[in-house]
Parts: sequence; C-alpha cells; structure tokens
Amino acid sequence: MFKKIVAGMLAVSMLALSGCASVQKGEEFAGLGLSDTPGTSPVAHYNAKNWGIYLLTIPLITGDTTRPNTLFGISLLSDEVDVDSVGAMLATAAARDGASSIEDLTSSRFGALVFLPIPLFYRSVAMSANGVQ
Repeated sequence: MFKKIVAGMLAVSMLALSGCASVQKGEEFAGLGLSDTPGTSPVAHYNAKNWGIYLLTIPLITGDTTRPNTLFGISLLSDEVDVDSVGAMLATAAARDGASSIEDLTSSRFGALVFLPIPLFYRSVAMSANGVQ
C-alpha cells in the first residue's frame, strides 16, 4: 500500500512539475531602449528560470534546460538547477533571436524545505538579461 501511495505521489509530482525550465522574452517597453551602450541595438529582455525537487542534495525532478518551455520538459536525477545551466539556457535563447551578447545579467538562487517527514527541498535559479547586437 505504501509503495502505491509513493508511486502515485511521484506520478502526480512529475505531471505537476512538467516544464520546470522556462525562458520568457519581452520586446515591448513603451519605446524605451534596453541598452545604453553606444553602438549596440537591443534585441529583447530575457528571463530564464529553472527549479526542481531534491531529496537532501540528490536531484529527483528538475527542469531540462536544453528543452525549456516544453510539456514534460523535465529531467530525472540530473542536477540542472544551477547558474551555469540557466545561463546557458538564457544565452541560447538570446543567440537564437540574433543577439551577439547579453548585458545587465542578474541572477538569484532560492531553496526551501518542502516536506518534513521526508527531507525534500525545492531549489530554483532565475536569471535576467538584455540581449543586444
């Protein structure tokens, strides 16, 4: 019975957590520029985020940073909730839109205990930057 409950919880969690990695792009800023660097042309502002659930420090379910914004874009037992992975995801999205570099990069990390009887942790990394040509 316990195994069925755990398996059911895991299945529901996987469905609920599908698509943990995402990149959003903003282009409309009321005519205001995104960059004050001479000789550059703004492409867009990007916000990238990835999060996952960990058993202590072991990654259980995380977002797949190679497939952001996709249904079931999850990665099992693979740690992709870090600044390097999210930075690569953001840079890939900017390059795909024609940006040659990114400016004003900021990042934040967060972690919290989710479930007390079993030490599950929620972790997330978010980055924001402007893509320019």
